[in-house]
Amino acid sequence: MNTQHPEPGLVGKIIRYPLAFLIVVILLAFPAVAVFMGWRAAAMLMAWQEAKGWVETPATIEHLELEVHSGQDSTTYRVDCRYSYVFNGQTFQGTRAGLADGSDNIGSWQQTTYERLRRHHEGVESDPVSCWVNPDNPQEAVLDRELRWGLLLFHLLFVVVFGGIGLAFALVPVWWRRGAARLRSLQARYPDQPWRWKAEWAEKRLKPQGPGRALWLLAVFWNVVSLPVAAIALWDAVREESPWALVFLGFPLVGVGLLAAAIVQSRRYRRFRDSRLELRPMPGVIGGSLRGTLHLAGDLTAIGDVELILQCERTFVTRRGGKSQTCREILWEQQRVVPTGGATFGLTELQVPVDFSIPSDCRPTDESRGSDAVRWRLKARAALPGANLDLKFDVPVFGTADSRPPGDQPPAGPGPG
Repeated sequence: MNTQHPEPGLVGKIIRYPLAFLIVVILLAFPAVAVFMGWRAAAMLMAWQEAKGWVETPATIEHLELEVHSGQDSTTYRVDCRYSYVFNGQTFQGTRAGLADGSDNIGSWQQTTYERLRRHHEGVESDPVSCWVNPDNPQEAVLDRELRWGLLLFHLLFVVVFGGIGLAFALVPVWWRRGAARLRSLQARYPDQPWRWKAEWAEKRLKPQGPGRALWLLAVFWNVVSLPVAAIALWDAVREESPWALVFLGFPLVGVGLLAAAIVQSRRYRRFRDSRLELRPMPGVIGGSLRGTLHLAGDLTAIGDVELILQCERTFVTRRGGKSQTCREILWEQQRVVPTGGATFGLTELQVPVDFSIPSDCRPTDESRGSDAVRWRLKARAALPGANLDLKFDVPVFGTADSRPPGDQPPAGPGPG
């Protein structure tokens, strides 16, 4: 007898698929925060532009208090005030101290504004305090119409960070689905030739790896976050004469270092980006060899001997005490030095022979499991004036019909030069 189970409700689905629910919450929460903070930043800018046409009018402070809200991690401040002013023969009352409402601890505007108004309120300053009145709506006034740049940068920081994270969470699944569909199509077309499953290996000409995107992303993210914070801290240090705030300048220095490292990698890549590795045959063979020609292209004047390194690297994830850690292990490595014969001035292309014998007990390329992957990489290094040659190629190495069984090793390639 067939028993039909009712479709689980929303709560049941959340319990059954907690990870999917978390991803949905993140997809909604991060853009929502970015939109909210962007709206506040836009409102602040529009109010600042509008207040430029307001009329300066004398005001009388009737009530003044600095509200202090202390939490576990921070303390915020808010100027609570009430003042009266006369405009076009009518008396009005206002409660806005600045263009932005609410309490905050961004900079020292709240404390500084309170001290300035207190001196007027207590008669220490003989000059009357001024407010700025909207001539089209005299009931709308503010005591300080200047834009708080620190607060604006704080809002924009949330827009960039949370908006970027939300966008990444939205695009990554799209890219992953497209890549998975492309992989399934290639697997169906070439079921026994896994080296043709990657677009980079579709041809026998391999391009060098480009500059690390992770380094560029880290450099951009670090600078986007640290520069506004350092600007606010520096502003406070100048206004409040607080040298301790200068400690925050160390964060932009780290960002400059990351950016410099990313630029060096990119310049080195652009210098030799036309280089290519041609494998004959394709792919490298377990129990056989990896052979081909490395075509170096670029300004190769005074290049030294080229060091070639073929590595089999395993990347795997270990979990201990509820924490995961990515580890790397070199399973096999061999290097050769190829003499260049003394490069002459104006040399822009050089052919370097590649010939490595691969033992039969090595593991083939296997990227099917992200938590335990095996990759083969060919590195080419040489000394050059300026940026040294440092190229990396992901190369396919598999067991094929040409693979020799263990104990029947292929003939050794040329020894070190």
